[in-house]
Amino acid sequence: MLIRRGKRSELTHAARGLILEHLTLQEERCLMSQREPLYPWVEPVAQHFPQLSKPQAFVLAAFSFGLALARRCTLSAIAQALAILGKPDSVERRLQRFLANEQVSWPAGAQALSRWVFQHCSAEVIVLLVDETSLQERLKVMAVSLAYRGRALPLAWR
Repeated sequence: MLIRRGKRSELTHAARGLILEHLTLQEERCLMSQREPLYPWVEPVAQHFPQLSKPQAFVLAAFSFGLALARRCTLSAIAQALAILGKPDSVERRLQRFLANEQVSWPAGAQALSRWVFQHCSAEVIVLLVDETSLQERLKVMAVSLAYRGRALPLAWR
């Protein structure tokens, strides 16, 4: 992934842009003041991730919405941003359960996300970034991301 020092998370900016695209100006103002227009975001997420059940689509929508609000990728920060759904520790456990759910197909999710992103891509040239990151010898992550406005939107990783 493309990482630039001193800038906020690339995923956060890209997700925030995609979320705000689906909100009206009034809902966007509400986002900045009350942080409650989560529900209009659930429908497009459910439409673009048809392999998810309704509860799974809701949690994914909440997760991405919280990520955009928090502007950080840690579960605790996302849970704090989603305080409208309950106590932050309860919300964090709900997000952890979603991430650990073996019934959620991450390859199918990456395909659905890529399809959604490319539907909105109007550029003549699409730049994909491939990056392998290692954490000592125990963890290696390969990511394919879309270069977008100086950021990287992760599309698939393993």
